[in-house]
Amino acid sequence: LGVNIAEFPETKEAAEAAHRMGDGVILGAPNVMRGGSHNGNVSARLTCSLFHQIVYRYKGFAGCVVFMGGEWHRKKLIKLLKIAKSEGYKTCLYTGEEEVAPEIRTQLDLLKTGRWEAARGGLDSANTNQRFTEVKTNRNLNHLFTKNSMI
Repeated sequence: LGVNIAEFPETKEAAEAAHRMGDGVILGAPNVMRGGSHNGNVSARLTCSLFHQIVYRYKGFAGCVVFMGGEWHRKKLIKLLKIAKSEGYKTCLYTGEEEVAPEIRTQLDLLKTGRWEAARGGLDSANTNQRFTEVKTNRNLNHLFTKNSMI
């Protein structure tokens, strides 16, 4: 695919170096939503203005914004979801929770619920407790993650 990503760099210097080399830099949702790292590593504060700039910059190159958690910061998450939708993106939330507040669900196109249980596997397992849902129809889309999926 030709994509380079620096996933969760632990220092500001590492994140800046990856950015200078043209790599995308992923910062975790809890850090971004909370504005700080749980273990003292580099963190980011995502303002609504900065987020709007980011989704505008990638408009036409990406089709969906995925939030990995953050539902415990309900008001801020809803604001960010609305910004993404206003720029034409689909929205998705990955959570370990079983239920998500209705006011968050109304801003989502896709939703992954359920904690990771190693014995049951992830979305690609027939035994998983996780569920990947198309919110509008409440349709289970787990089949899209299995090896024999017909897309």
